[in-house]
Amino acid sequence: AEVWRTDFDAAYAEAFDRERPLLIHFYGRSCPPCNRMEQEVLHRPEIAELFTQRYVVVKLDAGDPGNVRVGQLVQRFGIHALPSDVIIDPLSGRILSQTEGYQDFARYRTTAVRSRTAFDNAHKIVIVDQQEPKPVDDPQGRPDESVS
Repeated sequence: AEVWRTDFDAAYAEAFDRERPLLIHFYGRSCPPCNRMEQEVLHRPEIAELFTQRYVVVKLDAGDPGNVRVGQLVQRFGIHALPSDVIIDPLSGRILSQTEGYQDFARYRTTAVRSRTAFDNAHKIVIVDQQEPKPVDDPQGRPDESVS
Protein backbone atom coordinates (compact mmCIF):
# COMPACT_ATOMS: atom_id res chain seq x y z
CA ALA A 1 0.00 0.00 0.00
CA GLU A 2 1.12 3.56 -0.67
CA VAL A 3 2.54 5.14 2.47
CA TRP A 4 2.25 8.70 1.16
CA ARG A 5 -1.08 10.51 1.37
CA THR A 6 -1.84 13.44 -0.92
CA ASP A 7 -4.69 15.19 0.96
CA PHE A 8 -3.39 17.34 3.82
CA ASP A 9 -6.65 17.68 5.73
CA ALA A 10 -7.43 13.95 5.60
CA ALA A 11 -3.84 13.15 6.63
CA TYR A 12 -3.98 15.63 9.52
CA ALA A 13 -7.25 14.12 10.76
CA GLU A 14 -5.78 10.62 10.49
CA ALA A 15 -2.61 11.63 12.36
CA PHE A 16 -4.73 13.23 15.08
CA ASP A 17 -7.00 10.17 15.41
CA ARG A 18 -4.11 7.70 15.44
CA GLU A 19 -2.02 9.96 17.72
CA ARG A 20 0.96 10.05 15.39
CA PRO A 21 3.16 12.88 14.16
CA LEU A 22 2.40 14.15 10.66
CA LEU A 23 5.22 14.63 8.17
CA ILE A 24 4.48 17.00 5.27
CA HIS A 25 6.79 16.78 2.26
CA PHE A 26 6.54 19.80 -0.04
CA TYR A 27 7.94 19.22 -3.52
CA GLY A 28 7.72 20.47 -7.09
CA ARG A 29 7.49 18.34 -10.23
CA SER A 30 10.18 20.30 -12.07
CA CYS A 31 12.54 20.49 -9.09
CA PRO A 32 15.72 18.38 -9.55
CA PRO A 33 16.53 17.96 -5.82
CA CYS A 34 12.89 16.95 -5.21
CA ASN A 35 13.07 14.29 -7.90
CA ARG A 36 16.39 13.06 -6.57
CA MET A 37 14.94 12.78 -3.07
CA GLU A 38 11.89 11.00 -4.45
CA GLN A 39 14.10 8.42 -6.15
CA GLU A 40 16.83 8.00 -3.54
CA VAL A 41 15.14 8.52 -0.19
CA LEU A 42 11.35 8.63 0.08
CA HIS A 43 10.68 5.08 -1.02
CA ARG A 44 13.62 3.36 0.68
CA PRO A 45 12.27 0.32 2.60
CA GLU A 46 13.69 1.61 5.90
CA ILE A 47 11.92 4.96 5.46
CA ALA A 48 8.67 3.37 4.31
CA GLU A 49 8.71 1.02 7.30
CA LEU A 50 9.39 3.83 9.77
CA PHE A 51 6.60 5.94 8.30
CA THR A 52 4.13 3.04 8.14
CA GLN A 53 4.67 2.19 11.80
CA ARG A 54 5.22 5.58 13.45
CA TYR A 55 3.89 8.38 11.22
CA VAL A 56 1.26 9.66 8.89
CA VAL A 57 2.98 11.20 5.86
CA VAL A 58 1.62 13.48 3.15
CA LYS A 59 3.24 14.73 -0.04
CA LEU A 60 2.16 18.09 -1.44
CA ASP A 61 3.00 19.52 -4.86
CA ALA A 62 3.88 23.12 -3.98
CA GLY A 63 4.42 23.93 -7.65
CA ASP A 64 0.75 23.39 -8.53
CA PRO A 65 -0.77 26.89 -8.87
CA GLY A 66 -4.28 25.40 -9.12
CA ASN A 67 -4.14 23.95 -5.63
CA VAL A 68 -5.34 26.71 -3.30
CA ARG A 69 -5.10 24.56 -0.17
CA VAL A 70 -1.44 23.72 -0.81
CA GLY A 71 -0.80 27.43 -1.45
CA GLN A 72 -2.26 28.22 1.99
CA LEU A 73 -0.02 25.61 3.61
CA VAL A 74 3.07 26.92 1.82
CA GLN A 75 2.32 30.33 3.37
CA ARG A 76 1.39 28.93 6.78
CA PHE A 77 4.67 27.04 7.13
CA GLY A 78 6.77 29.69 5.39
CA ILE A 79 8.04 27.37 2.67
CA HIS A 80 10.69 29.21 0.59
CA ALA A 81 12.58 26.34 -1.01
CA LEU A 82 11.79 22.90 -2.34
CA PRO A 83 11.92 20.23 -1.21
CA SER A 84 10.86 21.14 2.33
CA ASP A 85 9.73 18.87 5.11
CA VAL A 86 7.67 19.86 8.12
CA ILE A 87 6.91 17.47 10.96
CA ILE A 88 4.04 18.53 13.16
CA ASP A 89 2.45 17.23 16.31
CA PRO A 90 -1.27 17.26 15.44
CA LEU A 91 -2.25 16.90 19.11
CA SER A 92 -0.59 20.16 20.15
CA GLY A 93 -0.11 21.87 16.78
CA ARG A 94 3.61 22.23 17.52
CA ILE A 95 6.20 22.01 14.75
CA LEU A 96 8.69 19.28 15.71
CA SER A 97 11.03 19.81 12.77
CA GLN A 98 11.32 21.89 9.63
CA THR A 99 13.98 21.36 6.98
CA GLU A 100 14.66 22.81 3.55
CA GLY A 101 16.48 21.30 0.62
CA TYR A 102 17.62 17.84 -0.38
CA GLN A 103 18.31 15.48 2.49
CA ASP A 104 20.08 12.18 2.11
CA PHE A 105 18.70 8.98 3.58
CA ALA A 106 20.67 9.13 6.84
CA ARG A 107 19.74 12.72 7.63
CA TYR A 108 16.12 12.25 6.67
CA ARG A 109 15.76 9.15 8.80
CA THR A 110 17.55 10.75 11.78
CA THR A 111 15.25 13.77 11.67
CA ALA A 112 12.18 11.52 11.54
CA VAL A 113 13.38 9.33 14.42
CA ARG A 114 14.27 12.34 16.59
CA SER A 115 10.96 14.05 15.89
CA ARG A 116 9.06 10.87 16.78
CA THR A 117 11.02 10.67 20.07
CA ALA A 118 10.13 14.31 20.82
CA PHE A 119 6.48 13.51 20.06
CA ASP A 120 6.53 10.47 22.37
CA ASN A 121 8.18 12.46 25.17
CA ALA A 122 5.58 15.21 24.85
CA HIS A 123 2.73 12.71 25.18
CA LYS A 124 4.09 10.21 27.70
CA ILE A 125 1.13 10.82 29.98
CA VAL A 126 -1.33 10.14 27.20
CA ILE A 127 0.41 6.93 26.16
CA VAL A 128 0.63 5.55 29.71
CA ASP A 129 -3.01 6.48 30.29
CA GLN A 130 -4.19 4.46 27.31
CA GLN A 131 -2.54 1.29 28.53
CA GLU A 132 -4.40 1.32 31.82
CA PRO A 133 -7.22 -1.23 31.66
CA LYS A 134 -10.55 0.51 32.05
CA PRO A 135 -13.33 -1.27 33.91
CA VAL A 136 -16.07 -2.11 31.45
CA ASP A 137 -18.77 -2.60 34.03
CA ASP A 138 -18.37 -1.33 37.57
CA PRO A 139 -21.18 -2.71 39.73
CA GLN A 140 -20.08 -0.53 42.69
CA GLY A 141 -21.18 2.61 40.84
CA ARG A 142 -18.52 5.21 40.22
CA PRO A 143 -18.23 8.05 42.74
CA ASP A 144 -19.10 10.67 40.12
CA GLU A 145 -22.34 8.84 39.39
CA SER A 146 -23.40 8.34 43.00
CA VAL A 147 -27.02 9.15 43.74
CA SER A 148 -27.63 10.75 47.11
